[in-house]
Amino acid sequence: MTIKRPDMRVGKEPGSCYYIQNEALVRGKNKLDFTQDPPPDLAIEKDITNISLNQLEIYADLGVPEVWRYDGSTLGFYQLQDQKYLECKFSPTFPFLTASKVIEFLEQCQKLGVTTGLRLLREWVRNR
Repeated sequence: MTIKRPDMRVGKEPGSCYYIQNEALVRGKNKLDFTQDPPPDLAIEKDITNISLNQLEIYADLGVPEVWRYDGSTLGFYQLQDQKYLECKFSPTFPFLTASKVIEFLEQCQKLGVTTGLRLLREWVRNR
């Protein structure tokens, strides 16, 4: 999805994005108007070239509350505060989740397969 605000002349197409807290506000909509609809609650960027670090300003302008940035080996959680992103140890959306735990599950997916890795992740979440 492209998050675009023509009125602000800004737009961004994240690697992935999700509605979590605001999902009910956009449920069933085929087209979103970001001058009226909320931005996604979480955007995830995977980049090996550090390009997304320069893109955090755009996400801030769009009002995306949380961005995860994965560079192929490390993951950073960023929370929007006062129009700037601050890196945090725990995901603001999933306060029980650390970046190191996400990396652990990504490694399990590579070793054991995605289906097994996701099953292990679901079991871990249920136990929290």
